[in-house]
Amino acid sequence: CFLRGLELVYQLDRKRFDSAKDMFARAIQLDPGYASPYAYSALWHAVRIGQGWSTDAVADQAAVTDLAAAALERDRLDASSLALCGHFRSILFRDFRGAFALFDRAASAGPNCAVVWTRSSPTYSYVGDWKEGLRRAELGLRLSPLDRHVFYTYTALSLAAYTGQDYGEAIDWGYKAMSENPKFTANLRLLSASLAAAGRLDEARQVAKQMLLASPDFSVERFSANYAYKDPVQRTRLATHLRAAGLPG
Repeated sequence: CFLRGLELVYQLDRKRFDSAKDMFARAIQLDPGYASPYAYSALWHAVRIGQGWSTDAVADQAAVTDLAAAALERDRLDASSLALCGHFRSILFRDFRGAFALFDRAASAGPNCAVVWTRSSPTYSYVGDWKEGLRRAELGLRLSPLDRHVFYTYTALSLAAYTGQDYGEAIDWGYKAMSENPKFTANLRLLSASLAAAGRLDEARQVAKQMLLASPDFSVERFSANYAYKDPVQRTRLATHLRAAGLPG
């Protein structure tokens, strides 16, 4: 049941996405002591927020917190769960100190676990250390080049390049991510911003249109105000690029 949920969660078709939640819940029902389904149930709620599908972001954030805590209570050495929980702390709550502590524990528990490196990468970009973000995502890609969720790794690489203002590199990784998963709005937002920053406005607007099909209620102001960048200057720059790509708000 857990593996079925893992297969479904990032297909980003609403019916299949909802089925992923059911699979994780069934796995928990069958084995309440198994940590991973709790962590990935938390991921389900985080993806729901990120895709713009949440009808109650506060409730979804609370579910992320509760489910992540449940995962850590059941297995304090589950490297993937530790890394995911660290990622949630940074992307949803900007608790970077707590995130780094969990990433350190995850790396000690599973130094060869690709999820540890790919999920910790964005947080380093959020705090401005994009070179470390790049290193971690590259390591994750080397450890698991055929990962079913490789689009996420490509997105992390794109984020690191965008944060370092290497917009050409960000675009290359963004297009790779889009080829693997054209519905992942986190990548579509970043790709449209990178294209706008590089002056490729026609392409930026095409990607932005695709993003709005998946998330029609998107608002640049609301998104950028809540984005996980620690530096407000980075958030402002991102908002400028998103608006240049033609995204509303």
